[in-house]
Amino acid sequence: MHNQYTDLLLDLPEVKTEKVLEVGEQTLHVEVSPVAHKQACPQCRSLDFVIRKGSNPARTIRHGEAFGKSIYVRVPAIRLFCKQCQCGFVWQYTFVDSGETLQPRL
Repeated sequence: MHNQYTDLLLDLPEVKTEKVLEVGEQTLHVEVSPVAHKQACPQCRSLDFVIRKGSNPARTIRHGEAFGKSIYVRVPAIRLFCKQCQCGFVWQYTFVDSGETLQPRL
C-alpha cells in the first residue's frame, strides 16, 4: 500500500507514514515520523532555541482496528533540548495521551 494512502487511513495529520513494518494475520504495524523537524519547548514555548539531541527507542501505540486487524503505530521518541531555558524533553504527539494509547477520533 502506498504511504500517502496509509496516511489517509490513519488520519494522524502531524505524522507521515515511513513504512509498513509487519503485516500478520491479526496485526498491522506502521512506522511514522513527525512532519515538523522541531517542536516548541514546553517550558518557555520557544522554537528558535530548540535542537534535536538524538532519540530513545520508538514507542509502539495501539491505534485501533481496520479491516479486521489491530493497527499499531510506531512513533519515534525524539529527544529535544532548549538552549534558552536548558530544558530537555521528548517529542509530544497530540494524538497520544499519557497512558500511551491513542485518543479516540471523533
